[in-house]
Amino acid sequence: MYIVADRRLPMEKGTVGGDDPARGIGMCDRLLTFLAKNLSMNRQRTITDGPRNDSSNNNGGHEEERGGGEDDDEFTIEIEKAEVLLVDEEDDGDDHKSITATILEEKSTEVATSNGGASVQKEDEEGGRRDDPPVAAEAATAAEAAPVKEEKKVKKTMTIKEESGTAAAGSSAVKRLLSKKRQASSSQLGGDQDGGQQKPPARRPGLRPRMPSILRVPSNINEKKFNYHNPQLRNTVQVPRGGWAAVRFVTDNPEPLARQPAMDRSTSSTASSMLLDGEPAVNYQFHGCIIYAEVLAQQELAYWEKKLSMVTSLLCAITVAVLAVAVVGGEAAVVEHTFVVHEMNATHLCNTTKIYVVNGQFPGPTVDVTEGDTVVVHVINKLPFGLTIHWHGVRQMRSCWADGAGFVTECPIPPGSEHTYRFNITGQVGTLWWHAHVTCLRATINGAFIVRPRDGKYPFPTPAKDVPIIIGEWWELDLIELDRRMMDGNFDDNPLSATINGKLGDLSNCSRMVEESFVLDVKKGESYLLRVINTALFSEYYFRVAGHTFTVVGADGNYLTPFKTDMVTVAPGEAIDVLMVADAPPAHYHMIALANQPPEPDPQIPVFTSRGLVRYAGAAANNNGLPVPMPIMPNQHNTMPSYYFHANLTGLAHPERHRVPMHVDERLFVTLGLGSICRGQNTTCKRRRSPETIVVATMNNVSFAHPKTTALLERYYDGTSKGVYTEDFPVRPPRPFNYTNRDLIPPGPLEEALEPTFKATKLKRFKYNTSVEIIFQSTTLMQSDSNPMHLHGYDVFLLAQGLGNFNAKRDVRKFNYHNPQLRNTVQVPRGGWAAVRFVTDNPGMWYLHCHFEFHIIMGMATAFIVEDGPTLETSLPPPPPEFKRCGNNGLSQP
Repeated sequence: MYIVADRRLPMEKGTVGGDDPARGIGMCDRLLTFLAKNLSMNRQRTITDGPRNDSSNNNGGHEEERGGGEDDDEFTIEIEKAEVLLVDEEDDGDDHKSITATILEEKSTEVATSNGGASVQKEDEEGGRRDDPPVAAEAATAAEAAPVKEEKKVKKTMTIKEESGTAAAGSSAVKRLLSKKRQASSSQLGGDQDGGQQKPPARRPGLRPRMPSILRVPSNINEKKFNYHNPQLRNTVQVPRGGWAAVRFVTDNPEPLARQPAMDRSTSSTASSMLLDGEPAVNYQFHGCIIYAEVLAQQELAYWEKKLSMVTSLLCAITVAVLAVAVVGGEAAVVEHTFVVHEMNATHLCNTTKIYVVNGQFPGPTVDVTEGDTVVVHVINKLPFGLTIHWHGVRQMRSCWADGAGFVTECPIPPGSEHTYRFNITGQVGTLWWHAHVTCLRATINGAFIVRPRDGKYPFPTPAKDVPIIIGEWWELDLIELDRRMMDGNFDDNPLSATINGKLGDLSNCSRMVEESFVLDVKKGESYLLRVINTALFSEYYFRVAGHTFTVVGADGNYLTPFKTDMVTVAPGEAIDVLMVADAPPAHYHMIALANQPPEPDPQIPVFTSRGLVRYAGAAANNNGLPVPMPIMPNQHNTMPSYYFHANLTGLAHPERHRVPMHVDERLFVTLGLGSICRGQNTTCKRRRSPETIVVATMNNVSFAHPKTTALLERYYDGTSKGVYTEDFPVRPPRPFNYTNRDLIPPGPLEEALEPTFKATKLKRFKYNTSVEIIFQSTTLMQSDSNPMHLHGYDVFLLAQGLGNFNAKRDVRKFNYHNPQLRNTVQVPRGGWAAVRFVTDNPGMWYLHCHFEFHIIMGMATAFIVEDGPTLETSLPPPPPEFKRCGNNGLSQP
């Protein structure tokens, strides 16, 4: 980086250039003359300053040109606090020289010289300002004719006559003039000189780049000290004890910029906080970028900690004020957890069931981080079979090895073994979640993953409290046995109840033993951010609180345009953020989570419901003897509320939001439905759900065959994919048909003709930075379920959703290019379609699947290979040291 200025002890007078006084004087005079001719020291407007047409100004609306009268703006850079001397030399003879020094102040808008503006004309004649706009010459001419006025606030001019042989004394006199100007007003020099008033010459465009408008340079920084000619290029800046350093650089490296003191972490905060009091200096080291650096200053710690948090998101040329005491918006942390996965018994509905949990909790522990943090999770597997942990919705930029998709990015962690996941959280704020990604274990091995904004600010009113609302299901059947039965084609098992934060609720009971309900305690008038997550294996859920409404503000780790509703619909895999204001009369109110399902002729399942309680502070324990209000829920077979809820959501438009790719490089049309394969090695069999077949799920009539002893990412990285997978996933169905014909649901001749399919491990490869559009089309082949499609490693733009068959000529006009949702899980409506776009900017192997667990096991999945980009920063790195390869452990899916 380039070090432009370094504030140390004061130098000896007259030694600007070193120990040689004559050399120092020449450099000083040349520098002052250069600044006078080339730099406009007036504050520059930013786009946030707004118009300056205030008629109350006496300068006729030219306040911007003259630089005075501007109010401080929070996002305006004040770099013109320094004072500059204009120095003219005139010979009075052989032995005398007249030095005229004019002090330009920040608040001054006029310049006067002893010859009434002749200096401007003289510069023009000499060619020194030939590129100035005509307004400067007009101002100079007007100044010659203008009467002389006393303007104490504008200028101070002094003529000093010195012996020609004492040039050093002349330059020193100029310095003394500047020094006296900074003293009390009683010691200011001279009065106004004769001569007209004129505007300062207009600033030469492009001479000096403006600093980013999100920074404010402290008022006591003197930019005259900055070295723009030959500054040092450094990656480690030594900030002097009790001093400051200014750096300037360009963010040309897309990786997160890590800045930290080059010292032990345990002492950095102490040293930083003591630095302003003159304690030892700190070395600051910049990782990942070669940077052009100027060193600005180190003051106003609290201000800079707050403001610099925005700097890391800029991918353009910026100037950074580096404090020795602060890291951008507070230092990014390493958030570390240990997950011990084990069995335990739980008793519900009069039965004791063996379940699988993390750290004895159901749901599991919440991972709470701030954007920019590094997450480290040590998983200790004490189960008798293997598992992986997937970080649902985390982008995993260039960290595909930590994605945790079983047999896709890694083999399961063997029993009795440990594994460490390490990844960064970049560019995401909101609610995500984590869960087991082998078999049906995610029914109980799951938890919330909360990402908070680095600056602590939300684009909505800050809630008094945020509360995860994790909707799940209670299974009496052992989850491993459930998985085996579904892999064998048996889908008759169902959960016994829905759960809210692991509680079945008081609607479930056995032998008059009422199940415990989740209770949310609130205070009148306060707002609460409810982070609603659906971890269920089987169902989409409606969620409602009696007497209250919601404002939807986010989904899947991205902000949404605020949307008011009285009911939330959340599909498996989705995470919806809603604000709820406790504005009802203080009392008790029920909350309900109700599973929906398609009507007949689709296969029917029992009604799953869980009931919780909202309890106001100060409300009577018995609710004053009144019945607790119940929310009115829709019919469980009415799936239209889900369609309308999802279709009404839009993304929150803001400048830093990614833009929708308007150009499409590759298009996929993907049908989602069911089919069947013959049991065993048979090539022919009876269809129509006969015992000779196994019902499977398909994408474009291909049912995905999951590997059982190896990981796809390993084979891709090692170049040993032959015999493991092929890269010919079809980009369209083998034959078109009426995808939403309800006659295809029950067994019959139409359904039988379309039913046959096959199992294969077919993937799709994309080049880096490819713009991809996918149309997901739900079908009614053997069922008419919705399909929550989840793509690992990416957020996708959800451009539109619709009912019926997708028609390109008609439906493309519905695409929202302005503010679509950014989602990692897209709810494809029952009997409808969804259109998404994304850019393949994250190299690796990324799993795409429906988040209904039975659909995953049945094969509604594939994986996308994204090739490396042209640089190391756009390529998949080698596996980290903690990554355990599959090897020969022989571990297979249980």
